[in-house]
Amino acid sequence: MKEGTLYRAYVLVEMPIGDANAALVQNLRNQQNLYNRFRASQGYQELEEEVEKFEDYKRQQGMIK
Repeated sequence: MKEGTLYRAYVLVEMPIGDANAALVQNLRNQQNLYNRFRASQGYQELEEEVEKFEDYKRQQGMIK
């Protein structure tokens, strides 16, 4: 289809909805699992940092050597 000095083309693609839907759902689950693993590792890192701060505090107070 000509539009001024440009041409516009349209393409019709047929895709089985069931397969596309299953692939989309699986992709979302994989992303959710990845995000959950990221948050768990980030939470663990934050916990380790807080423990280290507490250990430093105890050393400063002479509670541990």
